[in-house]
Amino acid sequence: MFTLVVFIILLLCLGVSYRYTKNIFAPAVYTNLIWLVCILIFWIVPNNLPSLSLRFCGCLSLWVVGLTFSSLSMNCVKVRVDNEPIEASKLIRDIYLIVSICSAYILFDFYKDVLTYGTYSNIFVNLRYAAVGSLPPYFTETFSQKYGGICSLIWSVSYILEIAYLNKKNKLRFMIILLIVLVYATITVAKAVFVDYFIFSLVTLYLKKQVRLKHLVVVGGILLGVFFLLQFLREGIDFSNVSDRYNFIILYLNSSMSAFDVLEPMSSAHIGENIFRFLYHIFNKLNLSSIEPIEPLLPFISKPIVTNTYTIMYPFYKDFGSVAILIGAIFYGCLYGFFYKRYTTNQNNVWYLVSYIFMFKMLFYQYAAESLLTNLYPAMLTLFLLYFPFWYSKYVPLKIKKECCT
Repeated sequence: MFTLVVFIILLLCLGVSYRYTKNIFAPAVYTNLIWLVCILIFWIVPNNLPSLSLRFCGCLSLWVVGLTFSSLSMNCVKVRVDNEPIEASKLIRDIYLIVSICSAYILFDFYKDVLTYGTYSNIFVNLRYAAVGSLPPYFTETFSQKYGGICSLIWSVSYILEIAYLNKKNKLRFMIILLIVLVYATITVAKAVFVDYFIFSLVTLYLKKQVRLKHLVVVGGILLGVFFLLQFLREGIDFSNVSDRYNFIILYLNSSMSAFDVLEPMSSAHIGENIFRFLYHIFNKLNLSSIEPIEPLLPFISKPIVTNTYTIMYPFYKDFGSVAILIGAIFYGCLYGFFYKRYTTNQNNVWYLVSYIFMFKMLFYQYAAESLLTNLYPAMLTLFLLYFPFWYSKYVPLKIKKECCT
């Protein structure tokens, strides 16, 4: 009964948001669409999960209504129109690509170390455990910590820029960075990495009107097949078994919804430790506070299902309860709505395109977890690296020109 009510609310919000935006990747449209899919999967696919509670359905209603209408309200905000959009500096793009190529060696170092220090007979299990820092005794840090977190950020930035400028003339550049990120995703056996670059690629090409909705569906099906393959290689699950296939789908689309019901509102050890994790981290590093920031990877639970994700509503609910969910939804709606408004107002400006694509990636995972506030520092650093080529094109040539004239 409760699930049916929230399903109707999602349908109404989806209808309103799509009527005003006509774009499936608008924040309000996508938010309602992904939650509709999750609930439909919950109904259709056999599972042993308990029914979604009134508490979860109420919180989800607050989230989607708050985000939908705050996002749509950004259409009323006046955004500057760039009559002469600045292109990303070719020099900086070249530097990013060269750094990406030169730093790709760490992938082979990682593979070599896993072969040397692996403790399991399955190489794919070794690769995955090593990537998340769980392969004793040598791999005590995650792949990003041990082999270069900044490198993976550069790869992402270079990939986004190259696909944004993808044309017949720069296909080779794009293929080079594509090869690097595919090796990265494969060698770490990480589904999330595949998803990230799938989002970057398909959303960019869709917004540039180079692919259509049917292409998204086809590639999405291929990606699901890749997920099945990775899960088989990592854990040996038999996907010819119907039960295993169902469990896989339920685990990745519905586990967070059920896990949300085990949370206690306002149960954080410190005030706003999840929402303001970035500030706790800064104060701790500056020795202004002895409180350690919480780990981005949340603790696992075993009931009703083994998982450590609790939907995007987790930090708000955990820190301050249901009211914070509505406030968080309004904040998210305004933030993403503003980025989307900037893009739609300046579709000929590549900077607005790439910034929205990157921000959308974090919105994509809302059915599973919150990824913006939890990873605010790398998000800010990535946006800076994306913006730098445009800043360079806009200001550095002018400065050089002035110096030459004087």
